[in-house]
Amino acid sequence: MSSRKGSKKPAAAEEAPFVYTEAIQKLGNILHKLQQDSTPLEEGYVLFKEGSLLLQQCRAYLEQTELEVKQIITESDGSLSEADFM
Repeated sequence: MSSRKGSKKPAAAEEAPFVYTEAIQKLGNILHKLQQDSTPLEEGYVLFKEGSLLLQQCRAYLEQTELEVKQIITESDGSLSEADFM
């Protein structure tokens, strides 16, 4: 048995990579649950916090993606150049 300093958390405890479409689906599910009158207040509060975090992650992902997207432009001399997508 080896013990390493600074070892990572066990694989089961590691967070899954962010997937935008899954986050949007989770947000939809949370919204649906929050709109139901039968959702207890405590559960609603937990769902609200989870939804707020997911929304922040989605916004950050979209902002980062927008920065990375490039538009290829053909110049008048036939050469190609990149420009920020706007």
